[in-house]
Amino acid sequence: MDPTVEVEAVYVEVPGRPRHYVIALYFDPLRCTNGPYCYDGRPFYKVESTTVLMPRILYEEKLRRSNPQRFSWENTLANGIGPEDLDMELMHQTLYDGISHRIPASTMVLQDPVKILRKMGVVGDNDVLSNAALVLFGKDPALRHPQCRVRLARFEGTDKIVIRDQTVCAKNLFEQYNAVVDFCLKHLNLSGRVEGAFRMDTLTVPMDVIREAAVNMLCHRSWEAQNMVPTVAIYEDRIVFQNPGAFPYGTQWQDYADNRLNSRPPNPTIADVFYCRGIIESWGRGIGLIMEECRKKGLPPPSYETLASSVSLIIRFKANLGYLRNSATQSAKESASARRIREKILAFCSEPRSMQEITAMLRMKSVNWVRSKYVLPLLGSELKYTQPDRPKSRTQKYVATSKSYES
Repeated sequence: MDPTVEVEAVYVEVPGRPRHYVIALYFDPLRCTNGPYCYDGRPFYKVESTTVLMPRILYEEKLRRSNPQRFSWENTLANGIGPEDLDMELMHQTLYDGISHRIPASTMVLQDPVKILRKMGVVGDNDVLSNAALVLFGKDPALRHPQCRVRLARFEGTDKIVIRDQTVCAKNLFEQYNAVVDFCLKHLNLSGRVEGAFRMDTLTVPMDVIREAAVNMLCHRSWEAQNMVPTVAIYEDRIVFQNPGAFPYGTQWQDYADNRLNSRPPNPTIADVFYCRGIIESWGRGIGLIMEECRKKGLPPPSYETLASSVSLIIRFKANLGYLRNSATQSAKESASARRIREKILAFCSEPRSMQEITAMLRMKSVNWVRSKYVLPLLGSELKYTQPDRPKSRTQKYVATSKSYES
């Protein structure tokens, strides 16, 4: 066995069968944490009740999980990449933002890019830049790592048949983060109301939730497969953040939502730079914050869907985007139409007019509809009866008040 496993062999005599024994093998499962294990140089695993050879891809993934630092993609040296391949302005902006959050102010005096990157932990031996430095600050990281991109799409309806809008951001992680937030702002509905002297704007999904979901998607993604990238899909009834990867072995998302486990990011170096810049507020609160903010806004509880190679965060809306958009558009059209009709009525009633005359002027058929929909709301403020003591008189007419002329 490799790695070596301490196994205790015990011979247990079979009752009623002299000189017949059962060989029992005992091992402590709490000590068997150095897997995956190989027998005779080959890894095996169970498929139902059958033991078969383990595929190489699965074996390599288990190796990476067993020793994240040793097999870390983000800390692998990016040979051939130098400071000239990085966005110096973005790097100094990260440094400046970090000083107001979690980076010591003394770092601001540093001018050498390599020393700054060393402070951020993205430089390896002999001051060679790591993959983390390239995907965080690179000018064109996708040229070397095609998986350094994020796909964004807005679909019609609740499936992927019709695409209304889509884009791909193949820049560094900070630009990808901004692209995700901007795309959500573009396609999610924004409503507002005035409270006192201030206007309160509300997004379909709270902004804190969008930011946290975007950070989790980008920082917790797997980088191993070049053909798998994070995606954001907006449907009429939900938004889905999907990233390649998985929760740490033996855990599920509920463990982090209930704060039973501390954060265990698969890319701690990348996550730490986001944390130092202030984009990540605190360790281990991402899922809990998303759940809490959605609850405060009255949204259905978000859910996670885990597949063999990806994790999806699904946030459902209180109402379909199309319904909200159409309702708002229809309401605006109705409001503009009602305003034009009001102006026509007031101008027409500069002289006393009967209800039949008003209805004919508007080219409408129902006198009762015109009276209840348009005339009665104006009575007392901008219209008045010519016979106020006999409101239901057949000879009743309506005339505009002085307030209507002032308005």
